[in-house]
Amino acid sequence: MIRQITGQLVSIEQKKKDHIALVEVGGITYELFIPGGLADKLKTMAGQPNKDKKPVPVTFHTIHYLEGSMAGGPIIPRLVGFLDPFDREFFELFSSVGGLGVRTALKAMVTPVSEIARAIEQEDTTWLDALPEIGAATAKKIIAELKGKMAKFALMKDISTIEPIEPMELDIKQEALEVLLQLQYNKSEAELMIQKALTRNKKIKDSEALIAEVFKQQRIDS
Repeated sequence: MIRQITGQLVSIEQKKKDHIALVEVGGITYELFIPGGLADKLKTMAGQPNKDKKPVPVTFHTIHYLEGSMAGGPIIPRLVGFLDPFDREFFELFSSVGGLGVRTALKAMVTPVSEIARAIEQEDTTWLDALPEIGAATAKKIIAELKGKMAKFALMKDISTIEPIEPMELDIKQEALEVLLQLQYNKSEAELMIQKALTRNKKIKDSEALIAEVFKQQRIDS
């Protein structure tokens, strides 16, 4: 299963109501379906070089699934991509609602995950009904199946500005991630801690400083 892809964001395309990111990795271009709300944010990054005029890598947290009917016809492998591992986790729950499915769930995600999660927890059928592809009956079904499971996502802070990841930052992120995994943090938790630390302090130059910033952030949060 493909869970993460890091490469150059080539372009953002729209096919009918589907939003697609094309990501080049080692000469191979992958097609990732992405939420409608993410597409506009990513368009400004597509094909943009960094300050050294080199392609800037972007990391997507992905879901790999097969599309098609088992009764007959072609079975097509697809990838769905998110910039935040918690968005990916939310989507797995959201798309599991009976009758919703992957494509419909993606089209509905035009607002931050936290807003959708709060609407579910507050049983706001009117708000959910207003989302693309979601009618009143589906809104009630979403609440029935997911209420009580959304608190974590409702607390998420939306990152309105998406900044490209510099190559050096990728290296120190990986080193810091390995340290946090050794300290028994799970991968999703560690990745979120690292991202918060980098957002808080943009001058971090090595993994040791990054771990120190993570520790500082944990003290503030607690």
